[in-house]
Amino acid sequence: MTNKQIEDCILLTARGDMDALHMLYEAVFADVYKYLYTLCREHYIAEDMAQNTFIKVLRGAESYRSANAKAWLFRIAHNEYVSYLRGLHGEISAELSHADGDGGEWEERCVNTILLRNAMSVLSNEESNVISMRLSAGLRFREIAEATGLPMGTVTGIYRRAAGKIKKYINGGSEHDEKK
Repeated sequence: MTNKQIEDCILLTARGDMDALHMLYEAVFADVYKYLYTLCREHYIAEDMAQNTFIKVLRGAESYRSANAKAWLFRIAHNEYVSYLRGLHGEISAELSHADGDGGEWEERCVNTILLRNAMSVLSNEESNVISMRLSAGLRFREIAEATGLPMGTVTGIYRRAAGKIKKYINGGSEHDEKK
């Protein structure tokens, strides 16, 4: 779904068109969920936050005034995550989800998941957030900038720095170099 189509759905939702909200939900729920899952690493929590995101879209559609509908949507998702963190009082649970499939595929996915999670551990929260928005949610740098409120140059710099840390970790660098 294009940014224009997302915006059209939001504007129609603001006028009470629940079919438009349903169409928006069907088109972008998976991206919102993947983004939130990479942040919290808990299936049910990410699913709840993604659903809450769309409840807030419904409630806030009338006040929509963004230049970028996808960034506005992911800003709401990001705020859901921040609210979740506040509710935890600093205790974040990170547990591997169980993968379906045969043993070989499952083991490979587990190894890759563990490697990525360990690599992500060398990143600051800000770096992790930018990487997640870019890779999991597929947002452009401009959209990430709008969703986070950071200048685009800062976002690209954070992304490059984070990608470098992940590459260094995967290639055998120190696990917690320059963690901020």
